[in-house]
Amino acid sequence: MVQPVSLVSRVVGAYRAPATSYDLEKSFGLTERRLIAYAFGASLFLTLGRVMAESIRPELAAGADRTAWFAATILIGFSFGILALYGMAALIRIISRLFGGQGGWAETRLALFWSGLAAGPLIALGHVAGAIIDGSNLGAFIGGAMWAALFAPMLAAAHGFSAWKIAAFLVLLCAVLLSIPKLG
Repeated sequence: MVQPVSLVSRVVGAYRAPATSYDLEKSFGLTERRLIAYAFGASLFLTLGRVMAESIRPELAAGADRTAWFAATILIGFSFGILALYGMAALIRIISRLFGGQGGWAETRLALFWSGLAAGPLIALGHVAGAIIDGSNLGAFIGGAMWAALFAPMLAAAHGFSAWKIAAFLVLLCAVLLSIPKLG
């Protein structure tokens, strides 16, 4: 009989061996209920990180009514944030298939949502650390980099790619996205 494994120990396991963690989560089944729970969990950490950072440094939401800002952030995080994760998963699957990926829609969602849930505590802490230190998004950027570090091997496991190729692509994509504001 297989011993049940707690969610916390599975999240910790994701940091040690992301691809193995992905395979374990996949073995539990790719039900939509499980996938959406992971998407909600990832969105919860992303949203709470921003809310906690704004609580520490109210000027992060400069010019906004604080109550309205909190309400809007929570509404967006728990509705549109989840839809954005589904949209990102669809786009990632299309791109993966164009490059010969073998994984399906559910496998891509599992890789994105599970890596987001696993990286979520660090992303939230990153937001808080950035607010405490200087109000910048550096902490959130570091949390996002951790998400990418977990996501690359999970997506590789889902689609049969090399994790290094995915990591290189993510680094290149981030460099391009970070340079866009400087171009204008």
